[in-house]
Amino acid sequence: MSPFDVDNVLVALITGLISFAVAFITSRTQAKSNEQNADKTRAETESLLRQQLEDTDKRLNSLSHAVSDEMRQRCQAEANLYDAEQQLSSSIAYVRALGHWLNAMCKMLDKDWLDEHPKPRLPDEIRSGVERTASELGLNIDKFDIQE
Repeated sequence: MSPFDVDNVLVALITGLISFAVAFITSRTQAKSNEQNADKTRAETESLLRQQLEDTDKRLNSLSHAVSDEMRQRCQAEANLYDAEQQLSSSIAYVRALGHWLNAMCKMLDKDWLDEHPKPRLPDEIRSGVERTASELGLNIDKFDIQE
């Protein structure tokens, strides 16, 4: 082998080793850079997810309070409606008891007038509720007409 060939081989080997070293250093630098970028991206993603989770918690808390308020208002409205229905039933029961009392008085005073002006009949749709309320209030309702 000639010295020129040995020099070419040595130059090729040294060039190869230097190229390998440069490629190795470049790949390690890129790996570190990629790792740093991945860590930075992961941290940004975690921060964004935490912020979204906090926002979602706030919205959920707000909706939960709104639903609770709506349920309280609904319960209050139902209670008010029940009270109004009870008051109406009590009024109807009283008027009915008064009607029966007046019916009995009209029969004693003027039977002809009562025959010409019969007492109105309580609608079947409200009869059971009115009778129950009258019973609870202790109002006397004569459920049958005295025929003479």
